[in-house]
This record gives sequence, C-alpha cells and structure tokens, in this order.
Amino acid sequence: MFFLKNVFFFPGCVLRARESCPEQIIAMKEASRNNKLDEVLSGLDVLGQTPWRINSRVFQVQLQIWEQGGGRGTIPEVLDTPVPPKPENFDSLSPKEKREFLQLRSKITKKNKELHSLRCDANYKFEIAKTVSSSLPFFLLLLSLSNH
Repeated sequence: MFFLKNVFFFPGCVLRARESCPEQIIAMKEASRNNKLDEVLSGLDVLGQTPWRINSRVFQVQLQIWEQGGGRGTIPEVLDTPVPPKPENFDSLSPKEKREFLQLRSKITKKNKELHSLRCDANYKFEIAKTVSSSLPFFLLLLSLSNH
C-alpha cells in the first residue's frame, strides 16, 4: 500500500478520503499501520468479484414510470415546475408582496435545478442498466470515507 495526497492505493483497490477532513486520512493511516483493513479489503475483493445483474422486470417498471413523466418513488419528475413570470404590476406591489413573489420564484428555480441534477443521475443509471442488462458486469468498488 502507498499513500498519495488523499488516496490510498492497494493492489486492485482504492480507498478515498476527503481532503477537507484530515481526521479520515489520519484514521486510515492508523488503521493501515495496525493491519485493521484486511477484513474490509477482503470484503471489497468479494464484492468486486460478484457480477451485478439487472432485474429486468423492475427495470421495465422504472423505465415505464420515467417515460410517463416520473415523479413516483425515487424517480424524479421529467418536467420542471413552471417558474411564474414577473407580474406586470410588480412595481406597484408592496415590498412584502415583492419579497414573497421573488422567494417563491427562487424556491421553484432551486427545485428545478435539483430536479435537473436528479434527472441527469437517473438517466445515467438507466443508460448503464440498458447497456449492461444483457451481460453480467463487474464494477470497480471504492471505499468512500465521506461523511454521508
């Protein structure tokens, strides 16, 4: 094993730690010095040798939900929430009404940005599933030490 910046390299395995959390890096170095990583690395080896299989029935249901606009389960809505246009009488609104309108508009814009990110993630996963559904893929596994 060797350590370079915030990544530990092992033959066939990589362990990641956040630079912003030096405690993680210190803990990994200490665990490595005390041979406490063997069981974790053995588990990663087993998982890395296990082929993944797409459950085609579940995948077809997810695709159908996606194609019908999403918004069910963990599948994000396909369309953005419409952002209300600035009212023609905006200048004559009270400061409170202006603030409420702008807050609503900001909230909807934020939600749409989050939905865009979720849609990109879902679409990426759907494309991977479509590509590998006829085979038994093996995925590189990383041990992430982030605070999630």
